[in-house]
Order: sequence, then structure tokens, then C-alpha cells
Amino acid sequence: MTRIIAMLEEKGLVRREPHPDDRRQVVVSSTEQAESIIEQSRAKRDAWLAELATGLTPEEWAVLRAAAPVLERLAQL
Repeated sequence: MTRIIAMLEEKGLVRREPHPDDRRQVVVSSTEQAESIIEQSRAKRDAWLAELATGLTPEEWAVLRAAAPVLERLAQL
């Protein structure tokens, strides 16, 4: 894990700061650059899914709407 965090820090994607109460620990947080990459990735995924969804029939949309509560429940497990 230390090597992964070091690599991410070297790339400017995370920053390490000392833990405020425990000097043995380090707090790792994402940088603005990392947040931007995540946002771009989500936008691409959403656009891809939206494009796929344009080809669904009304019946297929009805099946998705009916399945939504089950999928939401699974996502919470």
C-alpha cells in the first residue's frame, strides 16, 4: 500500500499529511487533479450509457424501471 500511495503522490493525485492526533498515522486525501480525472471518467461513462440507452425499446425501459428497486437494494449491500 505504501508503494501505491507513493506512486499516486508522485503523480500528484493524492497528498499525505500527518494525522492530527497520532504521529504514527498519515492522512491521505485526493488532490484537485485526481477529482478532475474522476469527474471526467464519470462523464465519459455516463455519456456511453446514455448513448446505449437511446436504443432501448419502451418495453425494455419498463423492465429497467421495474428492476430499479432491486438494483438499488443490491448496491446498498
